[in-house]
Amino acid sequence: MAEAYGTTVEEMLGKTEADVTADAQEVARFLKADLEAMDTLREVFIVEEKLIDAAGKVRWLQTVKRPIVAADGTADRVLGVAADITERKRAKEEILRLNADLEERVRQRTAQLEAANKELEAFSYSVSHDLRAPLNTIDGFCQLMERAAGDKIGDKGKHYLSRIRAGNPADERTH
Repeated sequence: MAEAYGTTVEEMLGKTEADVTADAQEVARFLKADLEAMDTLREVFIVEEKLIDAAGKVRWLQTVKRPIVAADGTADRVLGVAADITERKRAKEEILRLNADLEERVRQRTAQLEAANKELEAFSYSVSHDLRAPLNTIDGFCQLMERAAGDKIGDKGKHYLSRIRAGNPADERTH
């Protein structure tokens, strides 16, 4: 505890938590857990508790308080064992912060991707619309050529016209 409070064992000897803790709420929490352990004669486990050391630095402890039971079955003291979990808590907070940052970046990238997809859809629609008229014109001229030339167009020419009208590229194997 001396290390957690940022002091020495010698300075802690004979003192209560109230003597070494500046925060009255902190002292009240500690005493409440002590009294609970003594009243119930059961161990009290505190997942995390905030402690402010002599220099004002915040530390986090994980504590177990066990009542010391006398021969008459009552407890008037508590043995407390605490582990400093400050770094673990900081690491957890950093992970939460990094996860929040990552989620924000994913949200931004998703928005960018959605915007790019909308632009691509608009471009595709525009190209499709812009090509419709020239393709209809080509189809119309192919029909006129078939009517005007009639039987003068050979099988190869008819094949080419049908391919043009179908919108398929010329099949190189038919040349």
